Amino acid sequence: MKIQYNNTTKGRSSMKTFSILLSLVAMCLALAGFTGGPNHPQTPPKDVHLSVKLVGNVWKVVLTGTTNTVVRVVRGQKIIFHAEGSDVYLQFDNDKLFGGNTRTIKNGKTLTLGVGIVAKGVYTYAAFCTTPMIFAEGDSPPKIIVD
Repeated sequence: MKIQYNNTTKGRSSMKTFSILLSLVAMCLALAGFTGGPNHPQTPPKDVHLSVKLVGNVWKVVLTGTTNTVVRVVRGQKIIFHAEGSDVYLQFDNDKLFGGNTRTIKNGKTLTLGVGIVAKGVYTYAAFCTTPMIFAEGDSPPKIIVD
């Protein structure tokens, strides 16, 4: 016995399956668009802690707990300066970096500054330590890289 297939019935069945799949995909895309898709709030960047202290026999600005002097931040991120062993006077080349050119930190205290709306780039600053009457080094002069 010979079975014959009706090409038009087979074509309609495939087209119907394709149409249903296409409709399902379109509904999923529409639903994701209306609900905003997965809602993952952006985690704010972590604060950066910098210590102005004596490392060996040199006063330096380092990432707290390390001897690393490279500081990378983004706009809006907070930098917390720690004065360890001396009062510190900070002077920034660009007053928009932290909303002013100078800041003072008393020995044993901290100063929190938010990175302002500035262009990406490298910003140098000076950290003068009053006890030894010397400028601290970072990458000499210390710098903050805004990404």
